[in-house]
Amino acid sequence: MSHAHTVEVLDQYGLTSVYHHTTGESFGEESGPTSYWRNRTKDGPTYHIDYIFVPHAWLGKVCDMQVGAFEDWCGSKLSDHVPMVVDVMLP
Repeated sequence: MSHAHTVEVLDQYGLTSVYHHTTGESFGEESGPTSYWRNRTKDGPTYHIDYIFVPHAWLGKVCDMQVGAFEDWCGSKLSDHVPMVVDVMLP
């Protein structure tokens, strides 16, 4: 299975990536990395490999979506990933 196939299956189950819905970016074309792999530097190898999938019905209830800052997480040696945070206003 490929990542594209997994995304298709999740869509069939009614789930969508909040990052991609919010930014309008395509999978594999993300401008915001979530992993600063190997040497944990901003100009080293970076990837967008973290996702938050929510039910389609929640997309209109997303209040905010943020990708953590490199300096706060990787630059301070806390992790090689930055967090993704999604706020959803549910009844």
